[in-house]
Amino acid sequence: MGDWNRQENGSHAYYELGSKAYSCAKWVDLNTNFLNILPKKSAQVIVTLKAPDNEEDLEAMKWAMLYIQGSEFIEKLEGVTTGIQTKINEVLRFGIHLYQTHGSINTIDAIAIESEKR
Repeated sequence: MGDWNRQENGSHAYYELGSKAYSCAKWVDLNTNFLNILPKKSAQVIVTLKAPDNEEDLEAMKWAMLYIQGSEFIEKLEGVTTGIQTKINEVLRFGIHLYQTHGSINTIDAIAIESEKR
C-alpha cells in the first residue's frame, strides 16, 4: 500500500503509506499479503476498506494505491568458476487506485454533472 497524487502535468507522484492527509491506505485490509500462483491459474485477494465511524473523516474523498508485485527469486549460478557473471531478474509491479467517496455520491449524480458541462 502507498499514497499517490496526480501532478499538474498528468504524471503521478508516489508517497509512503499514510503520509498524505487524503490517504485511505491505513483503512485498507487484505485477506492475504502473499500468493503463490501457478502458470495459467488465478487467485483471489479480498480488499476491504474499513473507514472510521468519524463523519468528519468521510466528508472528503480519500484515495490510496494498492501495489501488486512479483517476488524476487535468487538463483545460484551453477558452473561459474572465473570471471564476472551477471543476470537480470525482472520483477513486475503495478498499482491499483483505490478510492473512498462520500456516500451521497452516486452514478446518477456523476452523469448529471457530466451532461451539464456539455
